[in-house]
Amino acid sequence: LNSVIKNGAVTDVHPPGYHLVVYFVEKYIGDDAWVLRLPSAISGILSVLVIFFLGARLYSYKEGLIASVFMAVLWCPIYYSQEGRPYSMLLLFTLLSTYFWVTMIGRLNEEKKAPVYLISGYVVSAIIASYLQYFGLFLTLLQGLWSVVFFIRKRSALLTVLGIYSFIMIAYTPWFPILWNQIHSNVLSWIEQPGNIIAAFRDYLEFIFNNSFKFVLLAVGMYIFLFFHILSQYLKPEKQKNIENKPFPAELFLCAWLFIPFLIIYVKSVLSYPVLVNRSLIISLPAAYLLLSRAITQLLKNPRHQVIVMIFTAVYCIHWLFSNYYFIPTKEQWRETTTYMAENDKYYKNSLIIGCAWNIDYFNYYLKKKGSVKKVDIMACDEKDIPLTANIINKKNPEYVWFLYGNRTPELQYIDFLKKNLFLVKEKKFIETGALLFKTRRHAHEL
Repeated sequence: LNSVIKNGAVTDVHPPGYHLVVYFVEKYIGDDAWVLRLPSAISGILSVLVIFFLGARLYSYKEGLIASVFMAVLWCPIYYSQEGRPYSMLLLFTLLSTYFWVTMIGRLNEEKKAPVYLISGYVVSAIIASYLQYFGLFLTLLQGLWSVVFFIRKRSALLTVLGIYSFIMIAYTPWFPILWNQIHSNVLSWIEQPGNIIAAFRDYLEFIFNNSFKFVLLAVGMYIFLFFHILSQYLKPEKQKNIENKPFPAELFLCAWLFIPFLIIYVKSVLSYPVLVNRSLIISLPAAYLLLSRAITQLLKNPRHQVIVMIFTAVYCIHWLFSNYYFIPTKEQWRETTTYMAENDKYYKNSLIIGCAWNIDYFNYYLKKKGSVKKVDIMACDEKDIPLTANIINKKNPEYVWFLYGNRTPELQYIDFLKKNLFLVKEKKFIETGALLFKTRRHAHEL
């Protein structure tokens, strides 16, 4: 476990929450791909349920149901529910913590106290979200800031809020030294500087709405309608009385949840090193779906019209998934590459395997699952790796050499070295991965 934290979370610039989940899943259940992805799948399913409760809490069951439909059929939450990474769990515990937080703040405002189960639910879910990913911690801090500002003149509620967030910070204390070191590291250098803010936000909206600009235009149009609709309602005197002393009108809260995290991260990415990555902002995805749900119920007052629109939306999204997502691979095809190598290697048994990736286990995991006894012999991608490659080929004197690559692009000088000194027999390309098979010369030591 100590090794998982030191060699996994610390070097990967993430808190250790998800690494711990995978560690225990692998230890007690297994390490098949579907097993390792199971926590994400379960989290995605539960997110459909939790966003319903949050929508019902903010508005009514109608908004909750519509938001649940979006969560169930849109690409983004489905994609991360199928991936062995922390983002689906982050989405779930973001939803849970926000549900408990909204309910807790409402109770503190109305009754100056909140039930223990609400406080406990918020504290636990906020701590888990913070340990899953730093953007979970970021959202928790924003919720804490909002709570303190709102209750600044209500002493009893303020003391409760300060106690809650003090406990959360104490629970996070063991990780603070590592967080400090990670902040000053340079391992996020792969993240590109964002463009102008409008383009960056449009890109984020496309990310959560099926990568479709048309869908984004429709959603933005609905948001604009909702804005003017709410504005016209709040201008009425009777409506103004209803919103006095409330912790937040639902629309204002959802807009802040959608825009403020993005804005802060964007400004930080422009002023210092960039950290703006769409998948990390999955913490704000529920706000986008809930706002759109509210806009639909306000535009279409007739429940039958709401049902018709959502059935059409669901059918369209499911059709899109089957025509654009489920049958078109988009991620690195490690499994296909290693399967191709393993199935062909039985004809070229005296072989050496060279790997080019950020981690040797990207290949070795699937080689093992395919039943191959072989592992990657050396990792080599760059021109500086040529002497090492020549030395090991001379030493082992294989008849064939496999070159597997993925995640990284091998330098042209290195590929030129292989092609000039070995005979290319086969080459197979996959999405961001590939396999090349070479036959060595009769006198391998001449390399």
